Amino acid sequence: MMSGYNLQVFDGKSDFAIWKQKMKGILIQQKVFKAISGAYPDNASEEKIVEDDEIAYSSIILNLSDTVIRKVGTQNSAKELWENLEELYTETSLPTKLFLLEKFLKYKLDLSKNIDENIDEFTKLIQDIKLTGDKSIDDYSPIVLLNAIPDTYNDVKSAIKYGRDSVNLETVINGLKSKEIDLKTNKPSQSSNEVNMVRGRNKNRNSGYKYRRHSKNRSRSRGRSNSRPKYLDNKNRNEKQKKEKDRDDRRCYNCGGRGHFIKDCKKPKKKNSNESANAVDENNGEVYMICDVNSVNLSANVNEWLVDSGCTFHMTPFKEILTNYKSGKFGSVSMANEKLCEVHGYGDVCLFFENGFKMTLKDVRYVPDLCHNLMSCAALEEEGLEGRWGKGIMKIMKGSLTIFKAEKKRNLYFCHVKYDLLAASVKHAKT
Repeated sequence: MMSGYNLQVFDGKSDFAIWKQKMKGILIQQKVFKAISGAYPDNASEEKIVEDDEIAYSSIILNLSDTVIRKVGTQNSAKELWENLEELYTETSLPTKLFLLEKFLKYKLDLSKNIDENIDEFTKLIQDIKLTGDKSIDDYSPIVLLNAIPDTYNDVKSAIKYGRDSVNLETVINGLKSKEIDLKTNKPSQSSNEVNMVRGRNKNRNSGYKYRRHSKNRSRSRGRSNSRPKYLDNKNRNEKQKKEKDRDDRRCYNCGGRGHFIKDCKKPKKKNSNESANAVDENNGEVYMICDVNSVNLSANVNEWLVDSGCTFHMTPFKEILTNYKSGKFGSVSMANEKLCEVHGYGDVCLFFENGFKMTLKDVRYVPDLCHNLMSCAALEEEGLEGRWGKGIMKIMKGSLTIFKAEKKRNLYFCHVKYDLLAASVKHAKT
């Protein structure tokens, strides 16, 4: 402990890099750090050099524990003592460096801690790697921190990745802190006036399937009892009427008729996408899209796709992920609040899934006013794919091969993807 300063004694177990930095500050304040660096002018007297060395040596030795003092042994000068401490407590071996780099690259933010605590851990890891001799760690630390961001902060990640020409560590940290404050002070709005309302079918999208399973079981047990409570008859009658109404509201995007979906259509399937019912109507420019009403309260996440069985074709609000992009006016999407959102173009999207498979979605419509990416089950079916559901997981398969999986959240199915953004940026640069 120095007069006017409180420095924790280094015991060999605490952070040596931090202790070393503080100890250096004390020696500089005492104007004796030249005894360590050796940066004396040529005309410095021998008496001055010896005096500085004695002060520096005593300052260092008095801030070491007994255990550490026994390890460093007796040294002849403050410089020798300083170098011996660096040799003992600064790991520069290759195994240590590889261990720290692996820990650094796999780092993830811990949501049980606040952002400041997470950043402190991340910064310490950077300093430890620098002590091993790797001075280039600052060049890719912003990218590592971006990849460490959890789903709760995905909008921050998207804003930084696609909203800037360059990124540094300070930008990422400031974005995380701002998001943390926003999450603490504001709750997500559930008002339908503040989100895109998409014209869709019944909110309970599985209600029709539940009724069919129920009616099947009921038919098997019919005849066991001649007496049925009236409220059950009324309930079944209401369900039947509701089912018939839902069936009447269905619209086929193959023939344009109502009362059935494209998979049940008996008319020949249209092979040319430009001639199909999914194409833009050149007469009125209006495209009808069916999507679960629950999905309208979701915030945009470029790496997340909503797999929907009622969507007429694939759509995205993110132009930067499209390749082979063609710009123009290609009709509009009709929203539930009667607002028309224009289709500004279309292109292809190459998706990389978590299981290693990749798939290219063709003719994906670019609709800036959408609130999330939409993957059409009807379009996937046209490509020979089929979906299977169970235990909260949707599997999109081709034969017995699982192409990707979508997880059920809020009664909707989402899949997480990555993109070949370099290819997309090159394509946009050419157009």
